[in-house]
Amino acid sequence: MSNTRSTLLLSLFLVALLLLTMTSLYALYLNQRVTTVLGQGDENLEDVTMAAAEVSSYAKRAEGHLLLYLSLHRETDKTKFPQRVASLQEQIALLDHAITNSASRNILDEIKANSRNILSLGEVLIAAHDHSMAASGTFDPTAYSAEIDHLHGRFSSIRRLGVTLVSFEVSRRNDVKLDLLNETEELRFYLLALIVALSGLIAYLGYRLARSVRRLQKSFGEQ
Repeated sequence: MSNTRSTLLLSLFLVALLLLTMTSLYALYLNQRVTTVLGQGDENLEDVTMAAAEVSSYAKRAEGHLLLYLSLHRETDKTKFPQRVASLQEQIALLDHAITNSASRNILDEIKANSRNILSLGEVLIAAHDHSMAASGTFDPTAYSAEIDHLHGRFSSIRRLGVTLVSFEVSRRNDVKLDLLNETEELRFYLLALIVALSGLIAYLGYRLARSVRRLQKSFGEQ
């Protein structure tokens, strides 16, 4: 009977020890996973936020050069307008490649819609300017106020959406990390409670096992 009890206690002790080891290893794995996840995505986030900020910047600069050319007639502004639009489209292409989140992509789709044909729309105004300057030596922007207002609305929307995209991406990544930390802290609490319980069980089983071994030794000694 004592021999059977000792065997049972030993089996329970080994099982509890195995569970404690597995739980401890899982806790280490969880800690490593959290560290890895928190470190992931920062590079991509930087790429997205920088490109979105550049979108806002190039939209403002492109519009500025167009309006300066229409009012001050400087050739440098005429040259820089298509260059800034091209840079704007390059940044949009970068965002199109980097963004996978559906909500962020909805913002990007609005940016793409507002940036569509802005080069050709601007070139129409430039052509009207050049034709007027060649014919009369003057250009009246108010005659094209509807076209200018339309382009201004497009560029303003692009700038606003670029800023919105930056804020949204930063906030979204922070929320994801915060949720992960909260879930992990809760799981860590349960793991710690399990480790404490298993440690107590192992201590108790070890004590009972030691007593059983001493009884067996005493029994054999008496024989």
